[in-house]
Amino acid sequence: MTICQIEGCQEHYGCRLKSKGVQVSPQATPTRHNRRKDTVVPPSWNKGIVYDERPGGTKMPVLNQDMSPVRMKQGAEQRHKITDHLRRSRKKEG
Repeated sequence: MTICQIEGCQEHYGCRLKSKGVQVSPQATPTRHNRRKDTVVPPSWNKGIVYDERPGGTKMPVLNQDMSPVRMKQGAEQRHKITDHLRRSRKKEG
């Protein structure tokens, strides 16, 4: 599609760009057929669940008082409190 019908036109901005050799890249135009890779966002580290590894090799999630799992961010912030609580609960069992 031409910008205008006049040969060597300098009146329109698009015609001046075309005479300079500046053109829009095909990658700049929106289309479904661009060869873009779909980016898959990995899950956030903060959304991970903290697990307690037991002697038999089993992993049990650490739970809050409301029975919701402790997330990684909360586990990192309250690491000493959680490990102390797990240590005390193991002494009661054994």
